Amino acid sequence: MSVDDADVDAALAEISEAVAARVREYRTTLGLTIGDLADRSGVSKAMLSKIENARIQPSLTTMTRIAQAVRVPVTSLLRGVDDDEEAIFVPAGEGLRLSTKAGDAGDIRSLGMLRGLHQRLEPVVMRFEEPPTDLPINKHGGTELLHVLLGGVEVAFGSRRYELGPGDSLQFAGSVSHGITAVTEFPTEVLSVKGWGIVAAT
Repeated sequence: MSVDDADVDAALAEISEAVAARVREYRTTLGLTIGDLADRSGVSKAMLSKIENARIQPSLTTMTRIAQAVRVPVTSLLRGVDDDEEAIFVPAGEGLRLSTKAGDAGDIRSLGMLRGLHQRLEPVVMRFEEPPTDLPINKHGGTELLHVLLGGVEVAFGSRRYELGPGDSLQFAGSVSHGITAVTEFPTEVLSVKGWGIVAAT
């Protein structure tokens, strides 16, 4: 039986859509503009714009350049193709490094984001080897869980302050001003998981 051209075109369109979504996801997670990613990858802004809008099927060379620029395996750009359910495996010490005002003192890595009709989680591991230069106060939708794996931190939640050590957790509404205000031991490692309830499928 010969391969149907329409089936091939549909498969290529699915791949283009998946790559578009992944490139946009990794770029925005790192806080990069298309121009920033162009500088990092050597892929032109015009080409990146077409890729993010699924108007072109990028070559393997182009995909490899983009993947290396955002520090993920090239196969990560195909995540979601032919998958009925999504699973994200992140080996120990890996993950997408996020840009941060903490500078070199803070190593903050995304453990991936699993999205679906009934779930949306954003897990991040924050590791501090020395005092950070800036610790922002945040607000966001949904809820957040902080769990200290190693060391210690002080966390502000509204007008309250909490001292957390190894094994301690704090769960709260993201709509209230909050954030780590001090790192009290070094090294310190904290797992942050932001969660939203049922979200519309995209």
